Amino acid sequence: MSHSSAVSSFFRGVRVVTLDATNTLIQTKGSVGELYASAARCHGIAGAEASLLNREFASSWKATWQEHPNFGREQSMTPFAWWQMIVYRTFEAAGCAGGKEGMERTFAQLYEEFSRGDAWVKFDDVHQSLDELTERGIRLAVVSNFHSSLRTILSDLQLDHYFEEILMSGDLDYCKPDKRIFEHALRGLNVSDIHTAVHIGDDMEKDVRACQLVGMRAVHIDRKLPAGHRASVADGVLTVSSLKDVAQCLAACERNV
Repeated sequence: MSHSSAVSSFFRGVRVVTLDATNTLIQTKGSVGELYASAARCHGIAGAEASLLNREFASSWKATWQEHPNFGREQSMTPFAWWQMIVYRTFEAAGCAGGKEGMERTFAQLYEEFSRGDAWVKFDDVHQSLDELTERGIRLAVVSNFHSSLRTILSDLQLDHYFEEILMSGDLDYCKPDKRIFEHALRGLNVSDIHTAVHIGDDMEKDVRACQLVGMRAVHIDRKLPAGHRASVADGVLTVSSLKDVAQCLAACERNV
């Protein structure tokens, strides 16, 4: 099969599309380090350098997720307590100082901002692409390793109305890459034919390989690819640089039916 044929036929028969949230639909408004540094300055925290906070946040996130996966659900942690652990670890590792009261106020501000649309922005192609998918009768849902604030974020960004279901791991006893989260989503959507379902996400393990375990087709979205990148299919995975590519591939598939 030629490159163009493989791409244009990828969505043949698809009626349901599930999507990851972070780095697929939305991203932080600036780097995490920049947002943390900005909040810290408001509350007298010294030494808050964005690049260093970025680095330490990545380390703190990884360590906390390993110790308390899925926002500490098994340990009965609240999202508030889980995020507080990450934020405090991040600032401590970055050598920031400002006292207990300053840290408490900094965290309270950050938790509030990240729980709403204030700290987030949708990618430029999202509205038009989701409009095109829904106009073609595609049913949409979100499957994300997130907690309950995702509903508020998507609502604030005027995206929630596109989705029949917004499924968040923080409400469940499992998270991606556990295939059960996709099985849960498909049951909720009453999908009887797995071959009609596609998942789109940016993580090869948590999105692509995990959804394939239940028989879904997988789209890997890599927004770091250069402009003009051609959508391609390899090993059964469609790789795209944007949701606009997805809408175009679906339109090409319909033209070739």
